[in-house]
Amino acid sequence: MSRFMQYINEGRTKSITEDKAISIIKNNCLKNFEILTFSPNKIYRGVLSFNDDYGIIDSNKGKPRKSAVSLNYMTLLMDNLPSWKKFPLRSKSVICTTDLRQSNGYGNSYIIIPFDNAKVRICPENDIWNSFSFLTDLSIDVYAFTNNVLTMALSKYGLDKNDNNYNILKKNLIELQKKYKNDNRKREELDIFLDNNDVIKKLDDLMNPLTNGFMNGIDKLKNIKLNSEIFIQGECVLINDNKCFQDIYDNIKLQ
Repeated sequence: MSRFMQYINEGRTKSITEDKAISIIKNNCLKNFEILTFSPNKIYRGVLSFNDDYGIIDSNKGKPRKSAVSLNYMTLLMDNLPSWKKFPLRSKSVICTTDLRQSNGYGNSYIIIPFDNAKVRICPENDIWNSFSFLTDLSIDVYAFTNNVLTMALSKYGLDKNDNNYNILKKNLIELQKKYKNDNRKREELDIFLDNNDVIKKLDDLMNPLTNGFMNGIDKLKNIKLNSEIFIQGECVLINDNKCFQDIYDNIKLQ
C-alpha cells in the first residue's frame, strides 16, 4: 500500500444518519457544500474500515499524525516553519484526493464535505511528497531525503535523530550546519540547505507552500488538475459515493 493510501485509510470515522448529515451540512458546511456541488472536482477519501452511507470525522482529535514510512522531519517542519503558518497542520489533518479512481482502489469511497471553518490545502501533485521542487531538482523524494540524506548526516556528525520534537530537530539542524561548514567533503544533497547562513530560513524558503504550488482554500478546486492530494484540518462530513450528490443537494435546498 502506498504512503498516501496508508494516510487516507485511518479508523477515525464515526457513523451518522442521513438526517444528521443533512442537519450538520446545513448548519456547518453549507458554503463548502455549495462550492463542491458546482465544482468540476470533488474531494474523496477511501476508507477500509467503514462502510456506512454517512459519517463524520474530526482531524483535531486523537494523536498527531506521523509520516507513514519516512521519518517525521518533514511533517515537523511543515507544522512549524513560518511560511506554513496559515495552512493546516499536517499532523492534524485528514488526507484526501481529488481522484475518485485512487480512492476506489483502497476501500469505500466517500465524498468529503469540510466544515466551513476547516482549513483546506491543495497539493500541486497527487502525493505531497512529490510536491517540493528542490527535491525534484535533486532527483530524490522525501523518503530518500529524510531517511537517507538527512538522517545519515545527523548520524555522521553524532547528532540526535529525534523526529518527534521540532525544537530538538531545529537545534540539531543548526548544529549540523555548523559541523558541515567545517567539513571539506561536501554533498549536493546537503549543500542545498546547509550551504548558507541560516538553515531554518533556507528550509523555509525551499519548502514555502506558495512557491511550491500549494493552494489554500476549497474554492481553488476549480483551478486544479484531476489528481491532487488534499489535506484538511477540522471536521468533515463523509457521504458514500454511491449516493447521488445532486439528490443530497436538492434535499438540503428544499428543507
